[in-house]
Amino acid sequence: FRLVKNLQLVKLPAGISVKEAIQRFRSHPSVLYAEPVYYVRALQTYPNDPYFQYQWGLHNDGSLGTEDADIDAPEAWDITTGSDEVVVAVIDTGVDYTHEDLAANMWKNPSEIPNNNVDDDNNGYVDDIYGVDTYNNDSDPKDDHFHGTHVAGIIGAVGNNGKGIAGVNWRVKIMALKFLSSEGEGTIDDAIECFEYVAMMKERGINIVATNNSWGDYFYSQALYDAIYAHLQRGILCVAAAGNDAIDNAWFPTYPASFYLPNLISVAATNMFDELAEFSNYGRRTVHI
Repeated sequence: FRLVKNLQLVKLPAGISVKEAIQRFRSHPSVLYAEPVYYVRALQTYPNDPYFQYQWGLHNDGSLGTEDADIDAPEAWDITTGSDEVVVAVIDTGVDYTHEDLAANMWKNPSEIPNNNVDDDNNGYVDDIYGVDTYNNDSDPKDDHFHGTHVAGIIGAVGNNGKGIAGVNWRVKIMALKFLSSEGEGTIDDAIECFEYVAMMKERGINIVATNNSWGDYFYSQALYDAIYAHLQRGILCVAAAGNDAIDNAWFPTYPASFYLPNLISVAATNMFDELAEFSNYGRRTVHI
């Protein structure tokens, strides 16, 4: 090295341990010090988002509920805070893509020219910049409820930007897909059209790794099952809420969460005391997380 005078990196020959080599170097009068090449890792400080202190589900210090009743988000952030190369499709009431804590993490269709009233990429949708709205049959998935924006924030609100909250991913791309109305209701056919849009964009090279589906009901739909199964063939996960009626999904299945598919992850809710939330559905063999 040139930065530190006389500092040298030594490659050890076969048959000698690091510990033995260090002892021998340290005993030599010409050696000032000897130490191993340590492994280090990138460390991430807690984000400066003002409401992170209330996000006990990400990091619970015990001031809100039980200490460590959380998903260990800061420990995960020591490894990664996400990637702009990853796209998650939120199939819901839409997403407020202008929100100050979401705008930077919104997916934008790279093959579409905004507001020119032309289907530039010939995918059947005009000006589908952020995704599509199959409820209103247009290409503007702006949230007119609140639920989809709430979900998108959990997944990917921009972290460490001094605003609002921190998403589980500080960096990610959120594709907005609206099939639920301003009242939070929708139909399976509109949902399937959203799944079809996701599959089409995946085939066109968009790195969609998962869809988030925080909705459902108790009617079994083979068509919806088949749509999610078609995503399996394309390497796309389906993450679904277990349901909010405090019932066992083994006896009263909630769909899509209760479909038996290898690419589906059913998620229950826990509270700040690390217990099953009183409203959450559950199921020993039907709920995964």
